[in-house]
Amino acid sequence: MCSLFSDRPRIFIDPAGENLQEIGFFMCYHILPFLLVMTTIIISGSHTSARKGYMAQQGTFTWVGKSGQTYKYWVYPIDETFEKGVPANYLYAKKRRSGWEAMYIGETSEVNDLITENNKYQCAREYGATHIHFHKGSTEESDRKEEAESLIKVHSPQCND
Repeated sequence: MCSLFSDRPRIFIDPAGENLQEIGFFMCYHILPFLLVMTTIIISGSHTSARKGYMAQQGTFTWVGKSGQTYKYWVYPIDETFEKGVPANYLYAKKRRSGWEAMYIGETSEVNDLITENNKYQCAREYGATHIHFHKGSTEESDRKEEAESLIKVHSPQCND
């Protein structure tokens, strides 16, 4: 076992009395602390992968529409996949010093994997979008469209026609 208070490595001996291995300074002071940190990160769940059914949510952002109405969106990496069959409002955005800039604002009656394979996604990427802001929308198309149009009037995204 390494001792952080010793300048000499410990020597490991097997039951037969033979010297098996000597752990040197580098192992004690560099490799083992790194492994401890990585283990802590993995156990605490700080390192997660984005996959269907487990969204790598990165906080929230509140967008303000033309009417002054506020809309709370969850922030995800732009290549996130979402559960199918959910009505939603979403934005492709990029981070700015003062917050977020919308590249495209849209709504859908049913989220699917193609949300990242449409021409608006490609346009948003060309303008530097790095994230998708998403929230479950109303089942009523008119409500989702009203929210999107209110946000478009205020934020004038480059990829909305």
